[in-house]
Amino acid sequence: MDIDPKKIKPKRNVVLVELVKPPDVTKGGIHIPETAQDRQKLEHRVGKVLAVGPGKKFADDPSDARIPTDTKKGDIVLFDPPYAAAVRGHPDLFLVEDDAILATVTE
Repeated sequence: MDIDPKKIKPKRNVVLVELVKPPDVTKGGIHIPETAQDRQKLEHRVGKVLAVGPGKKFADDPSDARIPTDTKKGDIVLFDPPYAAAVRGHPDLFLVEDDAILATVTE
């Protein structure tokens, strides 16, 4: 079953992240070999937030009060691959809990 990424709506404090591909060539024109690119895949990854869940519910609270996530749609984030779930059929899309996002990248 092929999932349309536009129809994915994260729950709780989960965010949908699309990988930002690192460049193959540096600004100075140096080619980055595949072995170095493979190493980057094992380390922290950079992605753009496409969708954000509504946040965690407070424990034992009868109302629908929630703790909002720290990230927002459009943020560029750094996350740890072991804590991300890949979306089937879309190798560049991941569902990541907000707590597993290590940093937000500012320009």
